[in-house]
Amino acid sequence: LLATLDRTMDSRTEGRYFLPDYLRLVLHPYIKNLYLNKASYPTRILFHTVEEVLGKKQRRFISLEEIENDEQMISETFRRLSGAGVKAIDGKVISQHLRRIHQVLLRSFEDLSNIGEFSEHLLELISLISVESPANRHPYTSRFIESLIRALGELRLSDIADESFAGISGYFGMLESYVRGIRVPFPGTPLKGFQIMGSLETRNLGFDTVYFMDVNEGVIPASRKEDTLFPTAVREELGLPTYRQREHMARYYFENLIASARDVHIFYREDEGRGKSPLVERLIWEEQREANSLDLQNQNIVFFESVFSQKDPEPVRKDAAVIAKLANMSFSASKLDTYLRCPLQFCYEHVLELSGKTALSEQVEQMEIGSLVHRVLKNFFDTKKNKPLKISAKDHKAIFDMCDKVFEETFGEDLGGSVYLIRSQAKVRLRDILDLHRAQYKGTVILDCERIYSVRLEIPGLRMVNIRGRMDRIDRKGSETIILDYKTGTTAVIPSSKKFSLEKRSEWHKTLRSVQLPLYLLLFLCEDPQSSVTDLNTGLMILGSRNIKEEYLFENGDDRQSLYNQYREAIFRLIREILDPEHEFNDTADPERYCRYCGYKVICGRQWVASRW
Repeated sequence: LLATLDRTMDSRTEGRYFLPDYLRLVLHPYIKNLYLNKASYPTRILFHTVEEVLGKKQRRFISLEEIENDEQMISETFRRLSGAGVKAIDGKVISQHLRRIHQVLLRSFEDLSNIGEFSEHLLELISLISVESPANRHPYTSRFIESLIRALGELRLSDIADESFAGISGYFGMLESYVRGIRVPFPGTPLKGFQIMGSLETRNLGFDTVYFMDVNEGVIPASRKEDTLFPTAVREELGLPTYRQREHMARYYFENLIASARDVHIFYREDEGRGKSPLVERLIWEEQREANSLDLQNQNIVFFESVFSQKDPEPVRKDAAVIAKLANMSFSASKLDTYLRCPLQFCYEHVLELSGKTALSEQVEQMEIGSLVHRVLKNFFDTKKNKPLKISAKDHKAIFDMCDKVFEETFGEDLGGSVYLIRSQAKVRLRDILDLHRAQYKGTVILDCERIYSVRLEIPGLRMVNIRGRMDRIDRKGSETIILDYKTGTTAVIPSSKKFSLEKRSEWHKTLRSVQLPLYLLLFLCEDPQSSVTDLNTGLMILGSRNIKEEYLFENGDDRQSLYNQYREAIFRLIREILDPEHEFNDTADPERYCRYCGYKVICGRQWVASRW
């Protein structure tokens, strides 16, 4: 908790907190379980609501006042509490509770004057957690809290209480060095029979049988040798105990304990990066010397049986509930592509609608960047519709202004370092896009941007089905109509016209690859049946590659009508499979390629797929 608080305060900029750090702090179990109305769940509901509401706003930095005055967040928290049967907590109480937590947890550390004040505010925070949360219910937590409170009280009254640091990290760094030397006593419980206690609590006690756990290097004795607050030379000068004396003391108590017992069992682990303690090495050496042999009579090596075999995931059958869900489903390119890669993933994602919790990333995600670029391009090319395209020098300033506006709407006016850098990189790429259009798209007429198509189509052998899609741009270039989709990644996934075969269904994931571009043709022709596929093409504009590339569904010399008929039939077959009650949802035909980044690989037992087997 204290390390998270340090990170949250350190990342604070101009009165605003870095949202991922803030959420990590308030969602810590000690904070989100603080009591409100004598229960901990209202605070959990509050902060999980804060997480959801603020996460949707895509802000990176935010002030405490903005959070406290967010009426949407307060009203949503009230709604959820009311749904849980809590009637005594209204919006005012929620707001007061949030402000109090902010005051104790964050505001009190914003402007520290010295170590004494820092210790006092920490005491207030630890006391709040101790008294007004279930933390003390853990059998050992209370002992840690008592020791920490005692240590902070001593620090507040110490001779260095009036000293100060330039930044918040200095206080937490000092605290880390200070509390590292605190030892929490664990007296034996119960006081007879089988007792569990810390190694120092065994002083001057004798036992018939001893079980000594974790006698590993770095544990017994502890590995820490240097103290950044009081280095060894200073400790020796002041007469304070040094790490050498602590090692001697640990060895003394260890040897006394095992010498006074009749039966001793010493446990240690040996694995990569971990070995037995020097104290154990010494015992082994003494036993080998006495026996004049390297063999140890009383050593037992324990292995845990592990099974790493993997079974293929079981297929999912389509019961009545699944069939009913599929009957009302609207199909899109992304859904069909998911099914093409892995029918099981399609089932989990679009039928069962299983989804993991979406955490707010510390960095702007690639998908988020793509969404921002799409918005900028739509706003810009909307101004160029229905007339021959002409890019001039003033268009660069126009698209840069649009980029600034979109980023400010998403992240606020004060952009953090990483967001500022991404915006600068986005402007460079937007300039490249305009240069490409000036060189290769002169005279092209942009017909529409972000056009959404939704059709009801009768598939042979099936009822009417809903198919929908959104096309980033529709152009007319001469006599040809071209449907374009922007890709902010570096690679394109389009069908291989030379390898694809309708008869080889098991190879479709490698040859058909994606139905996005063929589906765009299908939708366009459904809406405009007078058009001919020979005058149509669809393509991807690869914006993420070093040099902007374009890849099209049809190449020069292709029999467009024949290829389109094959692609359309493939789309129909995929939909038939999905709607067929007898056709189970099986796993992917290529786990090496698709399971590695799949969000459902744990369900399938393929969480260990990291590379090719």
